[in-house]
Amino acid sequence: MKLCELVVAKNRINFFSLILILAVAFLQACSYIPVQEMSDARQTLRSAQEVGAAKYAAESLAEAEVLLEKARKKLDDGDYDAAKKYAVEAQSRASAARDISIKRAKGMQH
Repeated sequence: MKLCELVVAKNRINFFSLILILAVAFLQACSYIPVQEMSDARQTLRSAQEVGAAKYAAESLAEAEVLLEKARKKLDDGDYDAAKKYAVEAQSRASAARDISIKRAKGMQH
């Protein structure tokens, strides 16, 4: 190969390497702060507490609280994907605790 061809080949490799690095950086920047998921989890947790989950579904409520705390820590660390995962799971557990509490409270009224 001629010197000119080597320079062109090296520049192509550098160009594609730069494109790859920029693509990875862009994809990482696309991770968003899971504000809505965190808010949903907190609201559902409060709702569960308001209907007596501490009495009727203590285990599910405690699990939701632990998951929400994990979500907060991941959010503080900048790990938004993990924060979202924990927040969604916390919301799910809190919703289950709320539903259990409502059913058990109604059962005690009859």
